[in-house]
Amino acid sequence: MATTTQLSDETSLQTEPNEITLIKRFSPKEVAEHNSLEDIWIIVDGGVYDLTKFLSEHPGGKKILQGVAGKDASKKFHKYHRKTTLAEYNRLRIGDLGSGKKKAIFFGLKLGNS
Repeated sequence: MATTTQLSDETSLQTEPNEITLIKRFSPKEVAEHNSLEDIWIIVDGGVYDLTKFLSEHPGGKKILQGVAGKDASKKFHKYHRKTTLAEYNRLRIGDLGSGKKKAIFFGLKLGNS
């Protein structure tokens, strides 16, 4: 079971058995700046996802993602996807929606043997 510890307004620490992840927080304004096919972020359920490298893999095509680029895509996402789909693409998650007052690096650190 995951545990989340708030480190600051911008960053929280999420821990699961044998894994610690630093979660970056982004403001809605910062996400909105990433609204082109060359640099596309979306928000789903408070998570921020970088879809730039995923565009060619998206079964619905690039045009659909371009329509939600830089925005909260939660309603449209849940309209067209299974409940388990978001978890399948957690690798694209770069952080969470928050104050985003300063930039930080998002990284994962695994502890122990893999």
